[in-house]
Amino acid sequence: MSCPSAETLESLYSEAGTGKYRVIARLERCGGDLNAVVTGGELPHVGAVALAQYEPARRSATVSVLTAYGHRDDTVAVRFAKALAAAGRCSAAVTVGIHVDGADAAAIALLRDHAEQCLAALLSGLEGNG
Repeated sequence: MSCPSAETLESLYSEAGTGKYRVIARLERCGGDLNAVVTGGELPHVGAVALAQYEPARRSATVSVLTAYGHRDDTVAVRFAKALAAAGRCSAAVTVGIHVDGADAAAIALLRDHAEQCLAALLSGLEGNG
């Protein structure tokens, strides 16, 4: 599958969860590449930014990531960027900021699950528009 063209994809939107555990993902075409923003929780913000570049010879993507001090949004950013770049066979930039005050391990797992649901929906949308 090649990157979505202007005729096939303008943007995709997905959300999972409710209340302070809601995660929202938006994906837009950026020329031949993809740009996503993933936010949620009580305080959406910029916690990490990942850039993945598809490598045809490896049929995979390499990822670089920047993480704000004290934030743990990098794992979600890397996961989204790598998956989107591989699916679209292009470069993918992803900004993530999900925050819930005092989140314990169970809350973090729930938020990550909601992020995974959003990613699955975006990937499905890409397949339908490729």
